[in-house]
Amino acid sequence: MGEIGEIFSSIQGEGIYVGRRQIFIRFSGCPLRCVYCDTKQFWEPATSCRVESSPGSGRFRTLSPLTPPEIVQEVLRLRTPDLHSVSLTGGEPLSSPEILFPLLKGLRRKGLKTYLETAGTDSRVMRKISPLLNFACVDLKLPDHRAVPSSKWAELLESELDCIRVAKTAGIEVFAKVVVMKTSSQRIFTKVCQRASALGVPLVIQPVTPVGRVKPPSARDLLRMSFLASCAGFREVRIIPQVHKVMGLP
Repeated sequence: MGEIGEIFSSIQGEGIYVGRRQIFIRFSGCPLRCVYCDTKQFWEPATSCRVESSPGSGRFRTLSPLTPPEIVQEVLRLRTPDLHSVSLTGGEPLSSPEILFPLLKGLRRKGLKTYLETAGTDSRVMRKISPLLNFACVDLKLPDHRAVPSSKWAELLESELDCIRVAKTAGIEVFAKVVVMKTSSQRIFTKVCQRASALGVPLVIQPVTPVGRVKPPSARDLLRMSFLASCAGFREVRIIPQVHKVMGLP
């Protein structure tokens, strides 16, 4: 669907691997339209790729679209001794299997661990790439995210759950993440948790970073959601905001 939009070195700012050093490969192109999205510039396919000049410098050079072997070479150039893994993020990586699959194979050949950040939009692609992944975060979208029309939300949820199931079966260290907003229904949140908890993975509840009219839940509501998730069957629940935003990192 899209090309790679940027490659850079930073820390993972979300989820259970927060604080770990990663190289981020950002895919462009995404079929979803979440109201809180902080990378809207990558909703459509990119025509060029921003690549960090040196690890953590924040200085970028703009290149023409890169092939998977060229992307691997840029990753190797940005590798640091504290590197945990290479994050494939978006956009939506599963929407670009023609790039994702050969890229994962190339990274694996170089001995690099890989971390997929996905909204779980295509379980067929997930099944194909799962032998090449080490870690995965699968977002569970709620109706108020407006990622898809309301008539398509149930179908998206099934795809997300299937992606978690595929990852778990493949032995990937996978967790589920739910972004929650002030408008998020606790009733629907609980129903989603009841479905997802049966898959036996950890859950991260991520309060939305405020953007425009989108506001996070109160501290009281966050604690209530943690309680509800545990009652719904999750054995490991964490509340983690977007830490990289606090630190001023990309």
